[in-house]
Amino acid sequence: MPARDFLRLHWPAITISVTAAAIACAALLMLRSMPPHRIVMATGPEGDAYYEVGERYRAALARENVEVQLAATAGSVDNLALLRDPHSQASVALIEGGIPGAADSAGLESLGTLFYEPLYSEPLIALERSGSVRSIISLDILRCFPEYCNQERSPGITFGFPSASRGNAMKLDAKTVARLVLPPGKADVITFDGALSGFGYRMRRSGDEVRRSWIVQYKRGARTRRLLLAPAEVLSAEQARSAAKRALAAIALGEDPQADKAQRRAKDELTLKRLADEYLAAKRPALRPKSFDESKRYLCGSYFRPLHSMAADLITRRDVAARVLVIGRESGAVTSARARSALSAVFAWGIASGLVDGLNPVAGTPEPPTPEPRDRVLNNEELRLVWMHAGDDDYGSILKLLILTAQRRGEVGGMRASEIVGDVWTIPAHRAKNGRAHTVPIVGLAREIIDAVPHRADRDHLFGERGSNGFAGWVRRKAALDKRLGAQVRAFTLHDLRRSAASGAADLGVNPYAIELILNHTPNLIARTYNKGQYLREIKNALLLWDSHIRSLIEGTESKVVSFRSAVQ
Repeated sequence: MPARDFLRLHWPAITISVTAAAIACAALLMLRSMPPHRIVMATGPEGDAYYEVGERYRAALARENVEVQLAATAGSVDNLALLRDPHSQASVALIEGGIPGAADSAGLESLGTLFYEPLYSEPLIALERSGSVRSIISLDILRCFPEYCNQERSPGITFGFPSASRGNAMKLDAKTVARLVLPPGKADVITFDGALSGFGYRMRRSGDEVRRSWIVQYKRGARTRRLLLAPAEVLSAEQARSAAKRALAAIALGEDPQADKAQRRAKDELTLKRLADEYLAAKRPALRPKSFDESKRYLCGSYFRPLHSMAADLITRRDVAARVLVIGRESGAVTSARARSALSAVFAWGIASGLVDGLNPVAGTPEPPTPEPRDRVLNNEELRLVWMHAGDDDYGSILKLLILTAQRRGEVGGMRASEIVGDVWTIPAHRAKNGRAHTVPIVGLAREIIDAVPHRADRDHLFGERGSNGFAGWVRRKAALDKRLGAQVRAFTLHDLRRSAASGAADLGVNPYAIELILNHTPNLIARTYNKGQYLREIKNALLLWDSHIRSLIEGTESKVVSFRSAVQ
């Protein structure tokens, strides 16, 4: 049959066959060009830096659905032999450059350079496995330089290879770091370990010396952090490696040791002394001068001095309890209780202000036993004897005014001429213990005593010779008074005179609210029930009654003022 007729009759079948053959060829080409799903990679001995590189490739390619099987070998010489062996399953290998005979690499293709590696000749001959690249090259070098064959020569001869860097696979140990030197022209170099990622040995020039240290470098978010483990002279290579593993384990768990270290450094700067200074500076505007001075004495004086240099957040309950015990033993229960209270206030303020973390270390410490509240009240005869032995000087005038007005020692001793207008003495808020201004009518004997005090144009205070805070010789003058009184009057404090006046006024029938008004103990709620004129009259009437009673005691006459209780009856 002619060819033309054959093609006309059979062209569909021929077309289908040609098309099928073309598709088959294309599929074969695609299959041959697709990457394999399984690769055998020759690396090095298990635990070696090359084996670790293989582990990294296996993890990376697994994400692309490619299985990598690592073949542990003796080194690059064996790896090259496996690639040349047609019966070997290894299709990829890690090989060091410079292998003798490597020039004959027909059929092999280099995929890229991973890193440079320094070569140390003498120790590697003794330590490297037989047949490895380093041992072969080292032997070749020694054949070229016979003088290095002397076994007594110190190890560590380096042959011009690049210094260790981040890409180096060298393991940092005592021998390798001993050979590391800072290259000329370099001021700061870090050599990273080939087996433990992030662990490094830093050399930094400082003047004429080179400082060496162990570090760990890692990333936290977008920032690279560098943690100093210790100077090289403090930790050995193995100790530094162990410390690096602990730090890297913490980093893997989400911690940030360098940030923690910086935070700890900042906390160490906030000592108890500095915290106390910050507290006093913040509280000074709200504290009365006397309260401020007392707080400063407790916090900045000798009481807590052994704790002053400690970081505030590291002070424990045990530290506080031990100091409070010593203060109580040396200065008494009252002082230790007040010192403890002042320290507790500092920590409470520091925690509330965000300066100190954690709990107040004062909480839970034993509270020093405090003495029972004093209830000493001088009877009429004792009050008379105190008056008669008080004298007519500043101290004597103060004692008499304490009995007559029932005010506090510091308020009377610091009395100013400018505070007295007519027959009214106004104690300003900053001098009053409770921070509220207090008005006291001046009547009878009190008026006579104040008028008898010589006023000086250059001094506003009525009492005291020096200073700006009024009378100051309390201890010495009280001791002299006690000596004059002898056994006639039981021991008492100046504050007992205030209590005795309040108790005596109550015996005379003065309304308790009026007594509270005199003592400036009046709560705001009670004070609002009186207008200013009403409570001034209450105070004045009560003080007139008390003044008449005291006058009768010292003059030996009967009081001319009828008591409130008698008037009611």
